[in-house]
Amino acid sequence: FLSHMRAGLPPRVVTAAARFCRASPLKKRCCCSRTRSSFLSFSSSAARSSVNNVNKNKMPDVKFCDIGANLVSASPSTFDGFYFGSQVQSHPEDSEDVLERAKRVGVREILVTAGTLEEAKAAASKCRMWNEKSFRKSSNSINNDREGADDDEDGSEGVFPKMYSTVGVHPTRCDEFEEKYDGSPERYLQALKTVVRENADVVKAIGECGLDYDRLHFCEKETQKKYFQFQFELAKEFDLPLFLHSRNSREDFYEILKRNVKHLRKGAVVHSFTGTREEFEELLALDDKIYIGVNGCSLKTEENVNVVQSIPLDRMLLETDAPWCAVKKTHFGNTFLEGGENSNRIQTLFGTPVKPKKWQKGSMIKDRSEPCQIATVCEIVAGCKETSYEDVAEACYRNSRDLFFS
Repeated sequence: FLSHMRAGLPPRVVTAAARFCRASPLKKRCCCSRTRSSFLSFSSSAARSSVNNVNKNKMPDVKFCDIGANLVSASPSTFDGFYFGSQVQSHPEDSEDVLERAKRVGVREILVTAGTLEEAKAAASKCRMWNEKSFRKSSNSINNDREGADDDEDGSEGVFPKMYSTVGVHPTRCDEFEEKYDGSPERYLQALKTVVRENADVVKAIGECGLDYDRLHFCEKETQKKYFQFQFELAKEFDLPLFLHSRNSREDFYEILKRNVKHLRKGAVVHSFTGTREEFEELLALDDKIYIGVNGCSLKTEENVNVVQSIPLDRMLLETDAPWCAVKKTHFGNTFLEGGENSNRIQTLFGTPVKPKKWQKGSMIKDRSEPCQIATVCEIVAGCKETSYEDVAEACYRNSRDLFFS
């Protein structure tokens, strides 16, 4: 038995093999007297089990940029502890816990998306506050007296990812252009410009803007089209990429984007993509700096997953759209998580998500998407493309750096 153990197997494998020997029904012979192939098969399996158990608490060493997360809202949100429009708070604000979890799985940057002028102001202010607090916490933990976090562009220094924001008006909120500032769209646009100008350190994109014909009850079609066009002026003046939204609006969205492609000097991402292969191909053909954003909503059905499988990795970005677009067990994309190490690691690291009323500090919330779950999106993309988790993460992170930080 000992001679077989001199091959350098881990101690826990030796122990497991010894137990197996003692349990052998062959009273006068241990399992080592069985065939060499049988023993080697056992040792190899035990070794794999040992390595998996050791590593299951450790995420792969990769980098992510969550290019779209709704962490700031004009009204109380799930990250403030409010759910389903209730005025009763289910738990205290837990956004800092959310950010720490994101950092632990490799998220280096997060773009906090805004959908109105007031959200844009709040997002920029909150991002700056998070960045300062992240660096202070990090400095305290390592007794570091450096003076600020301005040089930490990639989020490698702080305890949170580096936080950035967008400025723009969501298609379903475009009525604001005609309702605010005494009904002056031009004054509203100037106010958006002021937010960009005064927050150049954190604002990295114009948006979320575009068209949404699934929710015309919020804003009618012609108003959406008019003010989608309006916001290209922001991208042109400030030389920023666009963060785009398109739902059930293929022809109009493509026509407006094509007409304004000359303003896309920095490029664009069509986020939370749920369209067809033909749709993303015509969008990518417009400009080599246009990317497709993939999140849980992009992975709901078999048809969705087949489309994602076809998106070139060098034109793909990953996102969560938190707190929306969580990957659910009923989604087709979840089939690529069955037995997957990374999905198990998320739960092993942070525990089983709970209902809001059962929240305790550090808990994840059931069906509330958050930036750490970009790892789950990455796992599904890797599975459907039959490539590695690391390759998907590396390609998409490189794309995010090229679009937002070059």
